[in-house]
Amino acid sequence: MRAPTSTPELLDLVRKSGIYAPQQLDDRLKGVPNLPADANQSAAVLVQQGMLTRFQAKLLLTGRYRGFKLGSYILREQIGQGGMGAVYLAEHATLQRKVALKVLPPVAKDGNARLNVERFLREARSVAALDHPNIVRIHDVGQQGEVHYLVMEYVDGQSLEDMLKKGGPIPASRAVEFIAQAAAGLQHAHEKKFIHRDIKPANLMLAKDGTVKLLDLGLARSSSDERDKLTEKMDEGAIVGTADFISPEQALNHPSIDIRSDIYSLGATFFALVTGTPPFAGNTTQKLMQHQMKDAPSLTTIDRTFPPELGKVVAKMLQKKPEKRFQSPAEVIQAVAAWLPNAGAQRMVVSLSGTDLAHSAEMQSTLSEIATGATNRLGTRRLAGPRAERPWKLYAGIGTAVAVVAVAAGWFAFGGSGGDKNPVVAATAATNAGAKPAPLPVVPTPTSDTTKTPPAPTPATANKVVQRFDAAEIKPFHLVLKKTTRLEGESPKLPPSWRCEVYEKDSIGEFRATEVDGRKVFAIGCKEGKSSSQLVYSTGKSLEAGHTYEVRVDFKLDAAVKGKVQSQTVGDWQVIRNTELKGTGWQTAFNRFVAPAGEVQLTFGSGTVAPSKFLYVHTIEVVDLGVTTDAKPAEPKPPAPRPSADLTPGDTALSIDFAGREALQYTVQNRKPSADPDKVLPAGVSGHCWKAESIAEFRLGDAAGKPAFGVTNLNDAISAQIQVNLSELAPDKLIEGKKFRLKIEYRTMNDAEGNLFVRRQKNDYKPFGGAKFVGTNGEWKTVTVDFTTPADAMDMVAENTTVGEGNSLSVAKIELIELK
Repeated sequence: MRAPTSTPELLDLVRKSGIYAPQQLDDRLKGVPNLPADANQSAAVLVQQGMLTRFQAKLLLTGRYRGFKLGSYILREQIGQGGMGAVYLAEHATLQRKVALKVLPPVAKDGNARLNVERFLREARSVAALDHPNIVRIHDVGQQGEVHYLVMEYVDGQSLEDMLKKGGPIPASRAVEFIAQAAAGLQHAHEKKFIHRDIKPANLMLAKDGTVKLLDLGLARSSSDERDKLTEKMDEGAIVGTADFISPEQALNHPSIDIRSDIYSLGATFFALVTGTPPFAGNTTQKLMQHQMKDAPSLTTIDRTFPPELGKVVAKMLQKKPEKRFQSPAEVIQAVAAWLPNAGAQRMVVSLSGTDLAHSAEMQSTLSEIATGATNRLGTRRLAGPRAERPWKLYAGIGTAVAVVAVAAGWFAFGGSGGDKNPVVAATAATNAGAKPAPLPVVPTPTSDTTKTPPAPTPATANKVVQRFDAAEIKPFHLVLKKTTRLEGESPKLPPSWRCEVYEKDSIGEFRATEVDGRKVFAIGCKEGKSSSQLVYSTGKSLEAGHTYEVRVDFKLDAAVKGKVQSQTVGDWQVIRNTELKGTGWQTAFNRFVAPAGEVQLTFGSGTVAPSKFLYVHTIEVVDLGVTTDAKPAEPKPPAPRPSADLTPGDTALSIDFAGREALQYTVQNRKPSADPDKVLPAGVSGHCWKAESIAEFRLGDAAGKPAFGVTNLNDAISAQIQVNLSELAPDKLIEGKKFRLKIEYRTMNDAEGNLFVRRQKNDYKPFGGAKFVGTNGEWKTVTVDFTTPADAMDMVAENTTVGEGNSLSVAKIELIELK
């Protein structure tokens, strides 16, 4: 296989690969003008155009062209690798349906060949026999030559193992939901007489919608399938499973293991999720011995804030003798139900709808209690313990509407057609007739020595987490920031409505996503000037006026550092409640307030000026405690006098759009454009790359119904910019000392982000005003920057800071508005 050196050689490999049908490639190439002569450059353009994926281009550039097509499926990306083969994201050539293709590579003609193929086919039979929302589904099984493959449901998400590697231990409330969903899938498998035999975080996939799915049933075994009994004999003498999570009886290769072995592995997985490591350490032999002879460490000993009763549940799952464990996955769900978070409860309705358990009399009774509000769920991460146990109370706290909708959708088989025979309908009718639900108990929350819990209100609705910030979900970055200006480093990709801020003019703040004490944290610090570094959350209109909200912050401070959590109104900027942060060690702070009739802003800041000293935030939750007996919505206050910087927009000094212009597309490489953009672009507007090694594409044309100028980075050397020479276009308006607002209408595709800044052209091009382009996923949005005109000439720069297939930034309109 010779690597292609020219574009014709590359295209010849694409034709041979089967990625495109005959003539289809030529038809697609008609819309791609001016391919470079070099194969590498052409591959970058084809990737940007969506004609090749990066995975395909990388292999083609090495000369490989075989294996891109299996049956009717085209391989797009490799998404996994395991002992039973590789897993690829593939697409049906005709239906364009995305699937996961698990491929068993060709095997040598030896004694293991039959066993490997039989295990592979056993997985196909196992998955085909199961149909449950928490188990990955199979579409087809095929063979091409000596290559066997499975066509399975594609799950867009990440495994819990990847989640642990990226973010460290998972909060207990989330881990409970993950384990409960996995147990629901295992319950369905148990009812179909299957045992998984390899439960571990790597085989639990978390989809983007929050659903957990069991993967990799290559070791699953059916007690009713003679073919699986034959394969079991072929496995004889070999320990199957994973040493970190294997049950004692499975490690001894016991001939009669059952679902309780999976429960042990699920308990070891639960332990790993909340601690970040499996129960036992050492080499493989040492781990297997410890599973036999040593009790797993107590979770409450490892973390004194871990709920003791929940710790007992995990300990019971990890009992050495199967008869001392829970006897079915359903019993595991029953035991952890008290700790299911609000969002997780609704997903558990769907999960348990796929089991025979959903049709039991006990479940109908449970749904009846839910409909009347007689059960409650504990919603915080650190809890004192569950409510008193009642048989089969699996759906603690799911609302009446969810239960009724579930019945209407046919999820549960209630006897008869009359409303009086349906316990959910009957219970709902009783509630409408005036029956009062049981009062919800107040949940005690642990406190530290320095952070006290305010008196608990009497809520009329259950606790509900309305916003959650998790540092484990923030990619690593380091940012040094001055007021409205990024000085150095990468800007963080924060959840919507969250931002980094430095509000004092001469202050320099520092922000990091890093790791402390084995936890992923968001660090807030101040390097110079008056302390004003803070993480900000703007609630918008998401809070209900008159409801009591509690902000719960898991945090740690460096020595001698203090901090604060503050809730304040927006507009008159009145402080509602200020909570001081001080002390050492990990703590939980609480900021409780009654929401006014208007937007609220929450700030989390470091109160100390010292280089490399930080406030570390692990998680933040905003919890709706409901309407309290003594709470009333805050009366709107008259607006405070407007600061001098907050000026009224006046005349438009400059307006640029891209309507009525000829379509344009060109690539910049080695700082040279492949076409002459000056003939088409408006005067003073240009697109370029300031790094010689950068490759980027610029486009002028329609974007979601609007004429726009856009940019996409084609390689990792990011430096592409859209530049507007403001001083050239409005010299008579931009007088030194006058204040202006720059307003940009823009959109991004996929997860693209970018920076907008105004800079001097004669001062090392340092910016003096700026903002971020946040990801809009194809929607048009507006961003503004206010600035005071300097004495130097100045320009505006819009840059796309993201590289990747389809990640683009487009600008539709640029306005410069004078402020009065």
